[in-house]
Amino acid sequence: MKKQLIGMIAGLAATVMMTGTAFAGEFVNMNGGRFYNTGYDYCLTGWNWIYEADGQARCYYFDNNGYAYTSRTTPDGYYVNEWGEWVANGQVVTKGYQNGMQVQTDYSKVGGNYNTTRQIYSNGYTNYYNPGDFPVTVGYSNGQCYVTSYFGNNESTTEWFSNYNTQYSYESSDHTKLLDFIDANNFRIVDHNQGTETYFSR
Repeated sequence: MKKQLIGMIAGLAATVMMTGTAFAGEFVNMNGGRFYNTGYDYCLTGWNWIYEADGQARCYYFDNNGYAYTSRTTPDGYYVNEWGEWVANGQVVTKGYQNGMQVQTDYSKVGGNYNTTRQIYSNGYTNYYNPGDFPVTVGYSNGQCYVTSYFGNNESTTEWFSNYNTQYSYESSDHTKLLDFIDANNFRIVDHNQGTETYFSR
């Protein structure tokens, strides 16, 4: 189980790293769906924050063909409205931007104790965990964020992440994992190498 959890954490980091922010492009209606035209020879997939004219970024989930999920629940359990915008507690979730840079929020320094809730693989397979199965502690030191995972029998492992570009996300030194704060009580780690995404909640 220890190896499985380590793989889970690595996989989560990859997913987070795949989460991007788009500053150009536009939504177009195609084939009965809402497609985001990036203006390049690729389409958005998975979760992406899109910077919009009102100075806010909104989060959308795209399928493998670049079409936004609308008016339904995404594969990882979040609801999006008829426009594809991520909605939490009845409100569209936004991030503020100034001159193309994310505005700092308290999420960038949220720490404490969390529980591992689930790990999602790139093929959609999901492992669910009970509260207390794999607790983790998040802390900060010398400008870096660290996550210590506990496996029982007094075993633990610590991973370090640096805040390179944003106030929301931290990246591992080898650039293969990303830690992304969803809100004050939830974060995820995406692992590009493992193709997994792991969620943690208070």
